[in-house]
Amino acid sequence: MMGMSFEPNIIIPHTSQVYMMLNRLVDTRRIVFFTGLPGVGKSLLINQLAHLAHFSGYRVYLLQWDVLRNAFMTDRIVSLFPDTDGITHSVVRRAAGLWVRQAVAQWHQKYLGEKSILIGEAPLIGNRLIELALPRNDAAESILLEESTRFVLPVPSRRIRRIIETARQTSIKNPRDYRELNDASPEVLKTLWTELIRAATALHIPTPPKGSDEDYDPKIYQSVYIRVLKHRRYEVTRLNVTLSTHSRSVYAFGMPVEEMIPTASEVSNSIEEVEHHYPKLCTLEKEMEEWYVS
Repeated sequence: MMGMSFEPNIIIPHTSQVYMMLNRLVDTRRIVFFTGLPGVGKSLLINQLAHLAHFSGYRVYLLQWDVLRNAFMTDRIVSLFPDTDGITHSVVRRAAGLWVRQAVAQWHQKYLGEKSILIGEAPLIGNRLIELALPRNDAAESILLEESTRFVLPVPSRRIRRIIETARQTSIKNPRDYRELNDASPEVLKTLWTELIRAATALHIPTPPKGSDEDYDPKIYQSVYIRVLKHRRYEVTRLNVTLSTHSRSVYAFGMPVEEMIPTASEVSNSIEEVEHHYPKLCTLEKEMEEWYVS
């Protein structure tokens, strides 16, 4: 990939393992999903991979949880299924998951033969697009199993995680891009870590002593996600270097990208399908609590 190092929007050191990993993904993968907790560097890696792919002549498509979720936030849906303490309603989360598998299958078929790449964000925790990691008998399954599809789990060190959290608090207070307003708050991050510890306990993964104020452990985090990703081709990338975006938001792209967003009819159909399959909301909420069970 000669000349790639001159891409002006790349801030990752060209000699780093992360940079080489991103270059390899551009060369060998058609679909890449960055997965993991909020606040582990997914958005930055998506940004950097998109710029590298564009510089190599690829048409870039993005599929991101926060962006597609907004399509479900109509007045009617919000009135019926409101967020609680910053957490998206279970019906909306499941509907988004149903749609995303259809979207992957449609994208694969529509742009087959085109020099393009689909880059996605799939948090998984709390049933946020967990459907991508679960085996299903549908058109998307064979695509998600292909060698050209990869799930990437960023695992920052404790030090880098603290830096990311501090930067996130600053960007929420003084956003450089409107999407930073939707970033998980410190309170939500703590809630999700508690949820991950609950998953680790259920999966018999060693956890800190009860009463510990530990709010991030890379080993526990990685262990849980590896279990969840057991049906997919995945790789772990460790983040040990501080990366500064300076005054630019990780959501800002110095190149054209095409966001994959559900249409109004797709949103409506997905919501109706969830309502049909789960006449009792408690059944759905129970499944959501056990998002880590495949």
